[in-house]
Amino acid sequence: MKIYISFHLSPFTSHVSCLTSHIFLFLYILLLFSLPSYSQETVIQNHGEMVLVPEGEFIMGTNQKDIKNTIDLLGGCEKWYILEYPKHKVSLKAYYIDKYEVTNAQYCEFLNKMGNQEEEKGVFWIKISSSNCLLYQDPKGTYRPKKGYENYPVIMVSWYGAKAYAKWAKKRLPTEAEWEKAARGTKGWFWPWGNSWDKDKCNNWKMKKKELLKLMPDIYEERGPLPVGTFPEGASSYGAMDMIGNVGEWCADWYGVYPGYPYYAGDNYYEFTHKVTRGGSWGIDMPGGLRCATRSIHRSYTTDPYTGFRCSMDVLSAENK
Repeated sequence: MKIYISFHLSPFTSHVSCLTSHIFLFLYILLLFSLPSYSQETVIQNHGEMVLVPEGEFIMGTNQKDIKNTIDLLGGCEKWYILEYPKHKVSLKAYYIDKYEVTNAQYCEFLNKMGNQEEEKGVFWIKISSSNCLLYQDPKGTYRPKKGYENYPVIMVSWYGAKAYAKWAKKRLPTEAEWEKAARGTKGWFWPWGNSWDKDKCNNWKMKKKELLKLMPDIYEERGPLPVGTFPEGASSYGAMDMIGNVGEWCADWYGVYPGYPYYAGDNYYEFTHKVTRGGSWGIDMPGGLRCATRSIHRSYTTDPYTGFRCSMDVLSAENK
């Protein structure tokens, strides 16, 4: 914040006027030092790197023409994409979002401080007992990533487990709108890198790079997630990695149809009963299911090997840390 004040003092100003001016100048300088700083760094550190998404409008969702074109180009049917309708403008304040998905090493740090607590329907924050979970609890009770999987995204985590981690890290889960803007930018791209599909720019079922396939845990048919940041060429315009593929990501929102949605008769059956995940996952084989606008819904207590999360944070919260 800049405040401009001009002083016009004559050489013949009285001693009283000079004293008054100096007092006013002193108070002005004191005011400047007491004001909070609103500079916005593009990258900050808070339990991992976070990138800035500036304030402004973006286009969210998909219109009917785009849905038809998507079906023609990428396959599927209207039912697959209709949850994205209609396309609409959304204005957001500036915020930070994690550059990478939360990793097993980061989640273990959290668990070793907070424990693995129970939430809705007897579901814990993370399902350690699953063979697909990439971390474990040793005989002394310490949570550790399985060897070699420290930098892989945490999976088998419920929405409650994602939310609890975000709160512990003094962050929060991104809203759907924040997630979509961070992924597609202000140009309304299909994928974070543009409008041309490239199976080698994210972790998806059709990606066939042998050197990367060797790094995957064998969750299903020798496929699974990859270390975060494996595809820098697939980064969004803001520098966020793995927004598409690898693992789907929990958002803060309950699912609801967008304003202006014209369909009824049960189309809103899942409203306020399911949470939203974004980004598809390593298990998706159709590019239509890996677009920035794609919406998926899950019960908040769901844990599976396809879903993880990243966090976001208000700019002012970052500056006050």
